[in-house]
Amino acid sequence: MGKSLNQIVSYNEDRHSAAVLELINADRLIGQPYCDLSMLRLAQSGQSEVDSGWWMELKSPVIEVLERGSKVLGVMSYAEHQNGGIAQLLWLHARENDDAISALVDKFLSSTTAPTIQAFQFASALTCGLEALPVAARPSTHATLMGKGFSATDLWRYMHFTTPLRELSTQEGALIKGR
Repeated sequence: MGKSLNQIVSYNEDRHSAAVLELINADRLIGQPYCDLSMLRLAQSGQSEVDSGWWMELKSPVIEVLERGSKVLGVMSYAEHQNGGIAQLLWLHARENDDAISALVDKFLSSTTAPTIQAFQFASALTCGLEALPVAARPSTHATLMGKGFSATDLWRYMHFTTPLRELSTQEGALIKGR
């Protein structure tokens, strides 16, 4: 018998939800909640408890799955902004399988004519406030996006003050003041 070919199809809850939840949870970071059907439904409806303002700017999200026969190899969601100027890859899960990730990203890129294309820009209902792509935990997804022309941007700012250690007093009760 011939080898089954991969195909990308629209998500169907009855047919795909169990496998999709398994894929999402396989990529779950320690400390993040397990994704359940209610969270997936919220993401499917284009809503999120975190970053809800960003989600309101989007058209209805599309969820598509990559299948080989009856096996789900990957899943992604994407949407365009209401004005059509930006397309967003909202989330993608494929157990860090390079071929599956590549096929899904190619499908996303071919599905839009938006002049600006972004990926993992804000939190979804699938996670508890996690924004951006956790690169250390998702190296294949990161490498595939970079290989397809995306560039990484580090927009996070953590306010801190670097103190020159050699100038610190070790005396008990010493008070250190900013310059």
